[in-house]
Amino acid sequence: MTTIKKQKTYTATPDKFKQQAHAYLKAQLSMEDERISQMLAALTQPLADTLKTVEADHAAQNIAELTLSAHSLKGALLNLGLNELAQIALVIEQSAKTNDQKTHHKRLAFIRDNLSSLIQ
Repeated sequence: MTTIKKQKTYTATPDKFKQQAHAYLKAQLSMEDERISQMLAALTQPLADTLKTVEADHAAQNIAELTLSAHSLKGALLNLGLNELAQIALVIEQSAKTNDQKTHHKRLAFIRDNLSSLIQ
């Protein structure tokens, strides 16, 4: 008997994640909405750069670097309270650690699409 494993379907909801990051930082830092928005704006370029690095390491199949860059992405996402996206980065990190040659195109596209309202 053959078992077919169904692939997870990812649906982007970028505004949800932007609001989630804003609410998380506001709760953690007890700042005004305007200051939180400024802080999010300042964090977007490093987050975008980290995502680009993960995508480049994945495309180059540089497993050692992918492990590190996915770990960095996971940490950046956790710092913004984006646990769902961080969990996906963890899957990429763990797969690289075990030298699993999985493709993560859909996972990376999902992360990028959901961060689009943050990293315009």
